[in-house]
Amino acid sequence: MNRVIARTSAALVLALVAPLASAQLTIVNARFEEPAYGPGGFGSSGTPGWVLHSGSGSWGSFHPTMSSWGYTAPEGKQLLYTNGVVCQQTLADVVEEGMTYTLEVDVVNRPIYGSMKYIIQLVFGDTVVAQDVESLAPPVGGSLTSTLTYTALAGDPLIGQSITIRLGGSGTQCNFDNVRLNGVPNPGSLALIGLGGLVASRRRR
Repeated sequence: MNRVIARTSAALVLALVAPLASAQLTIVNARFEEPAYGPGGFGSSGTPGWVLHSGSGSWGSFHPTMSSWGYTAPEGKQLLYTNGVVCQQTLADVVEEGMTYTLEVDVVNRPIYGSMKYIIQLVFGDTVVAQDVESLAPPVGGSLTSTLTYTALAGDPLIGQSITIRLGGSGTQCNFDNVRLNGVPNPGSLALIGLGGLVASRRRR
């Protein structure tokens, strides 16, 4: 009976902790809806929350419509465009031990003007831990989701380092939208949490 109770307690601990431990990290202006432009409008010198990393072309938020540009943003009304530049955002979060990070970005193929020579990078500190270099070929006017992952295991020298997302490329009119980054404890970490709950329950008895 005691073993049954202990196993049940551990399972309950895992069930309660897992959803709480998983988190979507905060990205400022992740859908590039700021500043808000009218249909067909765009900026040319950046967008809130993001800064220039490399290159010297125009970039910013863009509000495409079917009537003005022949396509629309995958999420909301606006997206990010870059012309031969790479922009980035460093988050308030830092790399945590035992977490698997998953970065997802919608890559959009702009009709006529797009060249799809894009790059997406997940950077911890000064180290690029995962990147997508032109792996996707979305349909014209459509989008596909790029997914990058990295797990920070125990002893990883990047633990505690800053987390940066980079978007852009050498192409003309590289378009991106709906940037999201999730951190999820790997199964080994959750098992340790459950074991801790199990030991605690035995000590209480």
